[in-house]
Amino acid sequence: LESALMPYVVPKGFIAIDGTSLTICEVDMAANTFTFMLVEYTQKQIIFPAKLKGDKVNIEVDVLG
Repeated sequence: LESALMPYVVPKGFIAIDGTSLTICEVDMAANTFTFMLVEYTQKQIIFPAKLKGDKVNIEVDVLG
């Protein structure tokens, strides 16, 4: 993730990836990365589990984070 967006990425905050709103689990500010969990039902209903590393996605951050 671009470093300019990382201040808005906080544990238990929200991020939208390709229009799917997710709860953030862990954040690594040094590596500009974060994790989130998807339940099986959600994985089957959305498109981005099929994305590969490096694929472009639309990101919307939680401005209240």
